[in-house]
Amino acid sequence: MEKPNNNNNYYLLFASCIPVKGAQRSIIVDNERENMFFITNEMYELIAELKQSPYQSVIDDYDHDSKTIIDGYLKFLQDNELGFWTTEPERFPDISLEWEHPSLITNAIIDNNVASIHNWEDIFAQLEGLGCRDIQIRCYDDLDITWISNLMQLLETSRIKSVEFIIKYNSACTKKYLKALTEEYFRIKTITVHSSPVNEVFIMRTTQNRCGMGNIMYVTQRIDNNTHCGQISEKYFSMSGIRSFTEAKNFNSCLNRKISINFDGSIMNCPSLSQIYGNVKTQSLASVINDNFKQVWFVNKDQISICQDCEFRYVCTDCRAFLENAFDKPKKCSYNPYSLTWEN
Repeated sequence: MEKPNNNNNYYLLFASCIPVKGAQRSIIVDNERENMFFITNEMYELIAELKQSPYQSVIDDYDHDSKTIIDGYLKFLQDNELGFWTTEPERFPDISLEWEHPSLITNAIIDNNVASIHNWEDIFAQLEGLGCRDIQIRCYDDLDITWISNLMQLLETSRIKSVEFIIKYNSACTKKYLKALTEEYFRIKTITVHSSPVNEVFIMRTTQNRCGMGNIMYVTQRIDNNTHCGQISEKYFSMSGIRSFTEAKNFNSCLNRKISINFDGSIMNCPSLSQIYGNVKTQSLASVINDNFKQVWFVNKDQISICQDCEFRYVCTDCRAFLENAFDKPKKCSYNPYSLTWEN
C-alpha cells in the first residue's frame, strides 16, 4: 500500500462509491463506473473510521497482525481506484442520497393480447403528459408482428424515450426482421421473443452507437401470463448510476412512479397486483394517481424483512406481488444474506 506522506491523512471513498453493509458482508457500489466490489464488514467499519479519524489515530488502536490486514484493505481500495487520501476531509462532503424526478410517472407496463382493445394513441398521449419516458409492452399471444411497427409510428414525435417489447415467437420473428425494426425505430430498447426454439441474444451495434438500445433476445421460456415476472437474480441487478441507486434507497425499486394497464384496460400499479384503480377506457390515468395509488411507491428495501439485511438491497429489483405479507422479501428471491448463498 502507498502510505500517506502525512499520517494525519484521512482516507475517503470517492463520492460516487457508496458502501452498503449487509448481515455477513458488504459491497461498495461504484455508481460512476457502474460496478460493484465485495468487501468484508470489517473493511466497511474501517472505511467509516478513516473517514472520521486520521490514519495514525486509527492504526494505533490495532496490533501488528491487524495493521497488516488494514494495509491490505487500503491497497485493495487504491488498486481499484475507489478512494483517496486527504488532510481536508471537510472539503469533500458526501453526495446527496435524495431522489427527485420531475415526472409524475416515469415508467409503464401495458399488457396486450388478441382480445385487447387499447386506444394506443390516447394511452401514449396520456403517458407522455404524465412525463413517462419508458414503456414495456407485453404480449403472451401470437399476434401479427406488424403491430409493433404500427405502435412505433404513433411515437414518431413523442417525448417517450424507450419501448421494450415482450412478444411470442412465430416464424415471422426472424433476426433480420426484428433488426430492421430496431434500426428503423430508435426508441426500441429491447425485443424479447419468448417461447422461442432457441436461446439467443443479439446486442446490436448500430452506426448511431445507441448504447443499450435495439437489442434482441430469444428465450425458450414460455411466458404465457403475468406470474412469470418478479424473478430476483444477480443478472437483474441494476447498477446504472446514482439516480438508480438513490431511487432504490428511498423508494420501491420496481413500483416507484410506475403505472400499468392490463389486457382489459384496468389501471393498476402492476399487472400482477390485485388492486384495480379504474379503467383507461372510462378514466384518465392522471385521475387515479392519488395517495392510495402511490402507497406502494414508498416500500423500500430498508423496510422489508430480510432485504434490510442484504448487501444487494440498493442494486436489486423488487416484487410486491408474490408474497404472503406486505413487508416480506420477494417470494421469487432465493438469496440468503445470512449464508451468502443463492438457494435455487
